[in-house]
Order: sequence, then C-alpha cells, then structure tokens
Amino acid sequence: MEAVDRNFKKILVFLIALITVSAITILLFILIPSLKGAHKTTLLSVNMAPGDAMLTINGSDYHSGVYEFDAGTYHGTIHKDGFSAKDITFELKANETTTIYEYILSDEEGFSYFEKSQTDIDTLGNIDDEKVKNFLTTYNKKLDIIKSLPILLNYYDSGSASLVSGEVTDGTKDPRCDRAFCLKVDKNKNYEWRVKEVVELAGYKYDNYKVLYED
Repeated sequence: MEAVDRNFKKILVFLIALITVSAITILLFILIPSLKGAHKTTLLSVNMAPGDAMLTINGSDYHSGVYEFDAGTYHGTIHKDGFSAKDITFELKANETTTIYEYILSDEEGFSYFEKSQTDIDTLGNIDDEKVKNFLTTYNKKLDIIKSLPILLNYYDSGSASLVSGEVTDGTKDPRCDRAFCLKVDKNKNYEWRVKEVVELAGYKYDNYKVLYED
C-alpha cells in the first residue's frame, strides 16, 4: 500500500510539473509577442537633397539610405557645410517603412546648386513644396530646349543685305559654361537678338540660359 502511495505521489508531482511547464510555455507564447511590440523596430528610408547632406538624430549622423529604428517620434536636423540647416520631426510606426524626402538650400546659390549638380532632381521630384515645384518647372523647360537643339538661325545682315545662316547648339559641356544649361552660338554677339527671339518664341525664357559666342 505504501508503495502505491509513493507511486501515486510521484505521478502527481510529475503531472503538476508538466502542467506548470505547459502553463509557463503558453504564458510566454502569449506575452513574448506583446513584449516585442513595445520595442518593435521599423525601417526609415532617408532621401535628402543634396545627396551628401547629413541627418542628425539623437547625436548620430545618417546619410541618405535605409536604417532600422525603434518605433516612435523622432526629431532630427538636416545639415551640410554651406547650407541652411533644417529641423524635422517624423513618426515611425511599427511594421511599416517610413520614407522621408527633404532638402536644404545652399547659402550662396539657393536652387541654382541643384541645377548645376543635376544629381538631386529625382529626390526633389518627390518633395511636395511649392518652391521646389517652381524650380523643377523652370529646370524642365530649360532641359526641353536643350533637347531640341540645334536651332538654325537665318537673318539678313544689315550691311550687306545678304542672308546669313548660323546655328545654336548645346554649350553645357563647354569649359566656359559655369551653370547647368548654356547655349553656344557659332558666330559672334551680333546674333544675340536673334537667339533671344528664337528662344522666347519657342516658349522659353532667354535669361534662363548663359549664351556662349564663338569668335
């Protein structure tokens, strides 16, 4: 009889231990996901113009790229030497990728910096900002006329009353061109009035271009 009692007690202890382990396992299975939720990480895609600007968050610097953060609200500063810094605030939600597009302006050149570099146009195109939209409208108009070159010029020389022909081509790669879009005229500055007329008749603002004259 005592042997039976001992066996029964062993079985009882085993069952209690099994139930306890099972209960703990179930409890952990329920609690671990919620505990993870309190510190869930999320992805932040940083896209800045200029592309080599830095985003400082809590003392750490980030280039344009994709980074992992804990979910939450963050405050940061976009900066680069020679550019006006900008403070931003954004929220990162768990299980979501947050994408931010931001820009800062050159202290000396403003938007002209982007026109010269021509490397940040795609990033700027994703920014919902009126100043950026106005810049891109002008930029694309300049690009359109460069794509339509060459422009043939014909005018009567006032001195000889003879027809003179000339051509306007893309001067953007000319060493004398210090901005993104330049027009090159194959004669001399006597063509200036005709170039302006043709450019503006085509719907573009002549003053948007630097004109290079061949001697």
